Amino acid sequence: LSWGQHLLIVGPSGAGKSSLLRAIAGLWTAGAGCVERPSDEDVYFLPQRPYCALGTLRDQLMYPCSGSVDGGGGGGDDGIGVASNPNVNRRRRILPQSWSDHDLLQVLDAVDLSDLARRAGDGDPHRGLNDAKLDWSNTLSLGEQQRLAFGRILVNKPRLVVMDESTSALDVASERRMFEMLKRGLAGVSG
Repeated sequence: LSWGQHLLIVGPSGAGKSSLLRAIAGLWTAGAGCVERPSDEDVYFLPQRPYCALGTLRDQLMYPCSGSVDGGGGGGDDGIGVASNPNVNRRRRILPQSWSDHDLLQVLDAVDLSDLARRAGDGDPHRGLNDAKLDWSNTLSLGEQQRLAFGRILVNKPRLVVMDESTSALDVASERRMFEMLKRGLAGVSG
């Protein structure tokens, strides 16, 4: 695939679509053959049921990145693609402090979860973002978890996103908004 191209893999149930996607994402390494893709740090796998750890809403949005920044420029580009592109944000790890509360609240708004931080913080979105440690997999519906995972894409800016039924719990209009948001990136938000 070239930069900005998309690929849809279809087939009957049990044909191996998920297995192929996991191999492309680098999650399954057994078997024979060669898959050319960006390095692990530049690939993001988005499953049907996103992983949600016990922690703050900030932790959920920053997942899986934390630690130190390894190169890279500011945010604002969508960073989604396969081939080399000079506009790709080359971050390998993101410092949680590099994204302000305002930036992360904008990300939540972009994925139609603008009230989530306020709900978690009993009316205070900053407290909901940083202080409320919850079991998000039991707090959020599957559709909310899927939208939160799209927010992670905006925060982490991978070069390649591999999606396996990642919008199965969204209605058609919400699914369309998530994909359109990824295409245009999140203008004005930088971490």
